[in-house]
Amino acid sequence: MLTLMPHGALTSPQARPKPIDPIADILGQAFAALAETFTTANETRLRDIVFLFVTRLKALSLPPERVLVAMKSAISAVGDGRHPSLADSLASSANPLRHRAYRRVFQWLLEAYFE
Repeated sequence: MLTLMPHGALTSPQARPKPIDPIADILGQAFAALAETFTTANETRLRDIVFLFVTRLKALSLPPERVLVAMKSAISAVGDGRHPSLADSLASSANPLRHRAYRRVFQWLLEAYFE
């Protein structure tokens, strides 16, 4: 797992630094909850957290690709440690709820960053 540091560098898992934003842990937990139980309440909570997370990172002048890396790091920090990937999700039907949740997160990231 790689973690994005505030200055944009990536680090390896040996020295697990603090996430780029304190919201990252909450985001990871909300993603895990939605991937486990897809409910309207879980979806709304995750959407609100994604928008807050993206807004905060954009305010730090992070480009969208760095925001995406930070988002994936936050999600993978809770759960199985794998970074989510749309391509991997489509290729594997192991957890369709995880794929559905990640599709939503990716869509919200784009909306929050570019609108």
